[in-house]
Amino acid sequence: MTMTANPDAGQSPIVLYSRALQAYTLQLWTETLRKTEEEEQKRRSLVVARKDSGPIGVKVKRPPPTAHS
Repeated sequence: MTMTANPDAGQSPIVLYSRALQAYTLQLWTETLRKTEEEEQKRRSLVVARKDSGPIGVKVKRPPPTAHS
């Protein structure tokens, strides 16, 4: 058997399809994971930003404004 420049040269079409499908699925999975992690980071930063303003839907009691003379 001789080595060729293309390692897939002697492979059956089903093997080539399977490899291509696996690579495509891996690409989709990693992209989805990246987007999910970005959304989670955004959500966490919003939660931290809202900590000072109180929970959503709950009125936070603030001291009355002071009159400036």
